[in-house]
Amino acid sequence: MYDGGLLRVRRSRDRLLEEIRDAKFFAEVPEKTFSRLPLPPVTEEIVSAISSASHADFNLVFLAWLGAVALANHGRASVYLPGAGIKSSLSLLLMVGAESGTGKSAATAEFLDFFKKIDEKILPHYEELNAKIAVDNRVRARRMRELCNSYARTGNPEQYEEMLQVEKEKKTKLLPPCFTLFELTSAAYSQRMAFQGFVGRIDPEGIPLPKGAMDQLRKYWSGEPHAQDRISRGQTVSYDPAIIDVTFTQLGPFQALLHDQEANNRGLIARMLVYRHLPDEIVYRHERYPLSDEIRQRMENVLSRIIGALDAVHEKACFSMELSHDAEQFWKSENELRMQELRDLEELWKIEAWVRRIGEHALRIAGILHLAEYSDPEASPIKENEIRLAFDIVDVFAHHMQICARSTADEREQACARDVALWILEHNVEMFIATQLKQRLKSSYRASEIDVALYCLEQHGIIASIGNDITLRRRGRPRSCEYRNLYFQPILI
Repeated sequence: MYDGGLLRVRRSRDRLLEEIRDAKFFAEVPEKTFSRLPLPPVTEEIVSAISSASHADFNLVFLAWLGAVALANHGRASVYLPGAGIKSSLSLLLMVGAESGTGKSAATAEFLDFFKKIDEKILPHYEELNAKIAVDNRVRARRMRELCNSYARTGNPEQYEEMLQVEKEKKTKLLPPCFTLFELTSAAYSQRMAFQGFVGRIDPEGIPLPKGAMDQLRKYWSGEPHAQDRISRGQTVSYDPAIIDVTFTQLGPFQALLHDQEANNRGLIARMLVYRHLPDEIVYRHERYPLSDEIRQRMENVLSRIIGALDAVHEKACFSMELSHDAEQFWKSENELRMQELRDLEELWKIEAWVRRIGEHALRIAGILHLAEYSDPEASPIKENEIRLAFDIVDVFAHHMQICARSTADEREQACARDVALWILEHNVEMFIATQLKQRLKSSYRASEIDVALYCLEQHGIIASIGNDITLRRRGRPRSCEYRNLYFQPILI
């Protein structure tokens, strides 16, 4: 769980009371970040270099890098647990909320420039393929006319069989794969998926897709076949879909999507990784500078290797990356631990559906980072330390999901957090239990609102949870969670 002490700034008790009485004190909760995690060398080098050169926040660049690697993979690789027989695709749904001017475009620029070059290189290959298909189809059409005329005169069954074969050999022109899509309607999404087997989008200033397209995302993320049948455009079918949708957006659309009850009920939010960016006051000691040719070439080499042959992108030559035995055992034990936390910890109840998919989110992140790190990812098993890191990364997303689910910007929740903090500090209590607070403030706030307030205070480093040891209690109701006031002053008693 989150350690509030890591980000806590010690103040005097009087100074803290003054700040808490300020209505904006609880408007934002300190964020967990990726910059403190021991990321793999290739990822660390590329993300750090781009962040430093462009003054883009490290966390935003890291999220864009995850999307770039997953998009370069375009559904080819999957993660496989040999013991359990579980296979997970590397489809990725990532929603990042950040205010205007916080570096969303700078974080994605290098990767989008790379994919634009790939699209420009791909187009001539597919123009040539389509030219050959057009010529072959004309030859088949002429042969078909000859066979039809002859069969009409003779009724030869061999000619009829040959006509069937010629008809089967007719080909449809290929739609050139595109890695730089942005705005898509539901129909365009379905058609693009049917033609190329994947749809990818990294949008630095985007908005959530239309409802019809969002409904498709749920199925594509899970790898489920999807079909649409329309009179105007016929039927489109996707049997092995892959989806990569990374959207950086303003906080308004971001919060609106996460609070959309219909999106939650449909299971879309449970399949999504979310990150609510709070800009840091970082003072750079240098001006922005162009990314070095060495780092850019390193990045392009990694992504190009993952994409594979440009003239066969539509064929999606698939392979699996297996977990080692130790990695699979750790994944199972960690997954079971998260399910136990879901049963025991009240603060997880609002994101229950998301928590149940933590194991799958971890597998996908481990697979994406493994692809970037190894030149032959299929031959190198995913190790335990990679799965351990993936769960640490998922913990960051879980923290942000909790913050968004609990609506920390809501005025009533801020007021509750403020009143609870003032009661604790003004009464100078050293230890207390949640039930005690709920009883004293029951005329003003519901018990669930006080649970949220206690979580918020713990994030700010004002209190610390001690837990509740119910093993020694044989009768009656179990004790509520116990907390310690980190600003307790004995001299005031």
